Amino acid sequence: MTDEDIESFLNHENYPEYVKQYFIGFIQYCSENIEGCNFSNQYATFNDPNNETDIYTLEIFNQYYEHAKNIEVHIEKAVKYKTYAQTWVYIIMHLMNAWRSGDIIYGLPTIDFIDLSINDLSFFENNRLSKEEARLIVNQVHIKVGQMKISKTGALGQFLCLDSLVESFATAISITELHRRKHNDKLMLTSIRARGTNKIFFENNPELARFHSVKMNRTLITYFFHHVSESEGDAHLSYEAAQILRSHKDEDTTKVYIKFSNPQGTLDSMAFHICERGHFGWVYNTMINLVLHQNEQKLEDRTALIKSFSEKYKVNELETYSSFLLAERNNKESLALRLSQLPKEDLKRLIVKIFRGEMPAKTAHAQCLIYPECKSPERKSCIGCEYLIPTEYLLLSISEQIETSLYKLYNSEFDWEKEREKHFLKQMFLLMNEAIVEKGKEYVETFIDRKRIKKLFHAILIENEVKQIDNSKKS
Repeated sequence: MTDEDIESFLNHENYPEYVKQYFIGFIQYCSENIEGCNFSNQYATFNDPNNETDIYTLEIFNQYYEHAKNIEVHIEKAVKYKTYAQTWVYIIMHLMNAWRSGDIIYGLPTIDFIDLSINDLSFFENNRLSKEEARLIVNQVHIKVGQMKISKTGALGQFLCLDSLVESFATAISITELHRRKHNDKLMLTSIRARGTNKIFFENNPELARFHSVKMNRTLITYFFHHVSESEGDAHLSYEAAQILRSHKDEDTTKVYIKFSNPQGTLDSMAFHICERGHFGWVYNTMINLVLHQNEQKLEDRTALIKSFSEKYKVNELETYSSFLLAERNNKESLALRLSQLPKEDLKRLIVKIFRGEMPAKTAHAQCLIYPECKSPERKSCIGCEYLIPTEYLLLSISEQIETSLYKLYNSEFDWEKEREKHFLKQMFLLMNEAIVEKGKEYVETFIDRKRIKKLFHAILIENEVKQIDNSKKS
């Protein structure tokens, strides 16, 4: 049995903790009493001093965030010390994704520097990644993690990187990749697996040195709800929020237990993008509003979306959008009524499941409000479905899908096929512009090349006009 086999067993979520402790005792006995039975790593049992509902205070949580975010504080030592760089990645991952420690160690993929001028560690001595370069690296990690399917449920097969940490994470993981190549390691975080975090990483903030993975996971998920409530000026959740995940305690001892209590102070200084999960869209926002007693989001307030939607695509070939938008509005009004009639506890449970990625849609990088049921089981794509709750990473595939539909629209000889592609294009444009309204044009353009789509769109239209003129001349 190798060290990797032992680590795999110890990180397996289906084995009880007491079984793992007995197993470690057996390993220790074998190492001490059987000749030739040696392991590279040392294994020991210990009692976690943290209470199962303990979380970091807002002040400490914010200190972890600010400390990990500061590139200039860490970059020199990260380039010099492999263990320092790996600790930087490990901490940032805990600030964005509620992954188990083992999934971070074994699940982070290696990095390719295609189209980037990064060849060795000396690059970072005088250079820094631009926002665009950092986003390319982050999107690469997201795609590779999605292909790995770390968890059976798919919940951990999703990687989210907060916009405020894009450059920090991309820098840290790029340096870690260069160290990996230099030492010919298989895993990105070999030192974390063997020795834990590098204490030097916290030398300027000694109060952060006692870092605990599970405690940070609980903290991240807990403060998410406080962040949501603050979006309308209410900095605290009511006591009833304590009921949201109590039932999860008996389901799986490895799941994160959440402590719901009013934080000491408000969340203003944290500007809690830390807990933004990347979901966007009308359905998700409506659910949040209903749960938190916020003013009902009026459909009239979405005029910015309609304006943005029609601003760039005023083209006769796609007809007017009035009937399409009217149908979308009617669907949303109907769904809003149904959501408002749900018991509040049911809505809370739905939000928790969506937050944890436990309601996957058929389309990648999205959640489904009615999972595991499906309104249209015969359809391959969920785009356009009223129950779709997209994440920003869905935007990565939108550009390719739009191009495919445009080509199909141009090349099709059948009216029914053209109508189908027109409708699908409208749905994708609506989704894209919904993201623009909520996230901003510049942010969305790190996922979608809107200029390329626009050029292709007009090129196909011009070519189509030429084709129509030629046909009229022939006739």
